[in-house]
Amino acid sequence: MHSRLITNNLRHVGIPNELIVFSESQSLLNFMTDRQPLPALIVLSRELPGFDSTNLLHRLKSDVATQRIPIVIMSNTENPSDIYRCYALGCNAYVVKPPGYRQAQETIRHLGQFFSVIHLPNE
Repeated sequence: MHSRLITNNLRHVGIPNELIVFSESQSLLNFMTDRQPLPALIVLSRELPGFDSTNLLHRLKSDVATQRIPIVIMSNTENPSDIYRCYALGCNAYVVKPPGYRQAQETIRHLGQFFSVIHLPNE
C-alpha cells in the first residue's frame, strides 16, 4: 500500500501533520537517528523492505522517547502468530491491508476516523 494513500486519507479526516508512514527502510533508519519532532502516530508496514518491522516495533516501544507514540501495523497477512507477536511487542492496532485500492482507501478512512476521535499523547 502506498504511503501517499495512507497519509492523504488520514489527513483528510483530521489526523495531525505529525503523521509518519514508513514505506521503506531508509526513511525508517533516518527516523531512528533523527527523531525531531516526534510524530503523533506511526503507521508501519509489516512487510517493510530491507528491515524487520517487528525489530523496529520493539525498539520504538522500548525507547522512553518513543514508547507512547501509537503504532499501527499495516500487513498483507492475517497470520495469527504475526498478529500476536506485534501486539506482544506493543503495537496499538494491527490492520490487514485489503486487496483492492478502493477497499484499502475505505480501510484507511475508517482508521483515520478512529484516530480522529481519540486523544493521542501530547509530549
